Amino acid sequence: MEYRLDALHSFLPIFFAITEDRCTDPAFPGRLAAARTKFQLYCTRDEIDAYERLIATISACDNGAYTKAVADLARLAREGIRGELGLAPYPYPTRRPEQQRTVKPGLES
Repeated sequence: MEYRLDALHSFLPIFFAITEDRCTDPAFPGRLAAARTKFQLYCTRDEIDAYERLIATISACDNGAYTKAVADLARLAREGIRGELGLAPYPYPTRRPEQQRTVKPGLES
């Protein structure tokens, strides 16, 4: 579990570099390679495949596919870690039932 978390954390600098448009940073390719190695060693097959799809979208400069690839990778990682820790699946309730808001008829979206 510790190594899996480290592998998943290795993606965070990549994510921030992309969202902050710092992909031209000379350290960026090295971070991609280091994260890929950790994913290959410690992550599940689904997470590895999701990471490889993400790398392909970065290489193709496809922002729409990138957004979907990041969401897929985040979902897989979140579900996997939560399952291994025995936590409730996501999305889990953030409010107790008595704290739930009610929506007036006709205002549902």
